Amino acid sequence: MSDIKKSLRKDGEKIRLLKAPEALEERLRSKLNEAPTKQSNHFKKPFLIAASFIFVFFFTYQFDTIAFYGKKILGYDDILTDSLSELNEQGKGQVIGKSADLPDGGKLTLDGLMLDDNQLILFYTLYDPKQKVEDIYLNTRGILDGFLGEITPDSGRATTSDDNTSMTIAQSFEPPNPFARELTFRLSYDNDPSKNVEIPFELDRSKAMMTKYKQKINQTIKTSSADYVFEEMVATPTQTVFTGKIFVEDKKAWHSEMTSQGFEIQLRADGKLIQKQGQGNSSGLFGNTFDVKFEPLDDVEELTIILESGLTTNESEQKIPLKQGTFKLDDQTISIDEIKKENGKIEILLTADDNFSVLEAELTGTNGKVGLESVNDTDYRSTEDGLVKEFVLSFDGTVKGESFLRISKYAAVRPNGKSIVVPIK
Repeated sequence: MSDIKKSLRKDGEKIRLLKAPEALEERLRSKLNEAPTKQSNHFKKPFLIAASFIFVFFFTYQFDTIAFYGKKILGYDDILTDSLSELNEQGKGQVIGKSADLPDGGKLTLDGLMLDDNQLILFYTLYDPKQKVEDIYLNTRGILDGFLGEITPDSGRATTSDDNTSMTIAQSFEPPNPFARELTFRLSYDNDPSKNVEIPFELDRSKAMMTKYKQKINQTIKTSSADYVFEEMVATPTQTVFTGKIFVEDKKAWHSEMTSQGFEIQLRADGKLIQKQGQGNSSGLFGNTFDVKFEPLDDVEELTIILESGLTTNESEQKIPLKQGTFKLDDQTISIDEIKKENGKIEILLTADDNFSVLEAELTGTNGKVGLESVNDTDYRSTEDGLVKEFVLSFDGTVKGESFLRISKYAAVRPNGKSIVVPIK
């Protein structure tokens, strides 16, 4: 079947499944009942008269239907979460419907947005008749410019058509400045800024959705290696966000390994598990901060925040023979992949779980000990057991005779299970 026929069949199926709102059906029925019945003694061109009536009726019906569905952002069913789909069905977004031509013959269409106190979600489409829409996506960035400059992007989801001519994207950003009204969406080409395309639009603040819950938490989950302080929760129609700080016993453990996957948080609302959307953390002037994002909440009386797994720092006296192969360090499986000795130094390439990090180590031989100079992560890859990383231990010196590696201190992520309870006020 040709692409055109596939497209027609798909669009036809969509039209077949469309249902008019009940209010529209009642208005049409009322109008038909109110219309006076006219009789004629002549039957001039009965087919044309009937066809004209059907056309007028169909056009009126379609016009009201388009007006109703115009409140929704269409074409994003495949990438919307259940909660966003429900909001879209309720017409909670702002429809924009602006397009701009791309320099290579394609098109950028900004379809609409959703806005609340947690995020602004932009919905846009890329079209390329040359069937290379993924290349456009990979070589560009969607940028949102606001009142005070570029607005920080967060996460995004996308899907591509089977023929690679169209891609629909949902990109979330931080909420813009409250005074921002005029925004500009910019498709920025990585290698050629002269190709950049802009679509200015006005932000309709009346379409912004109200926050459901916002309250201080100020509770801490304590472990032997870190304190997780949950400061605030903001629950909006699009997501639920917890923010806080982490105070670690060993700062080196945080900076070397504490990525966004360095701890896992679970949320239950009145006992019901809430799906997680993502999390992140950063280190700066205000310390180590984090945010954890979940699906939006229904009416709820109590939240339970569970630290499923968290950072641990560990010490070991185990001596590992300095040779290629796999060994166990407590519950961690580690492999020595390569050993290089040159220029008076030794470099050891190892593979371990992605959340494992060496903090202190030494080499011993018949001529004494050599201390650890540096640790450098070199690569990450997926395996059947999960994500692993390759890293290099560099030692400034060499050892002779029978030699051993001792990882005297390391960081790892382990199951925890501690929790706090947050009553909703």
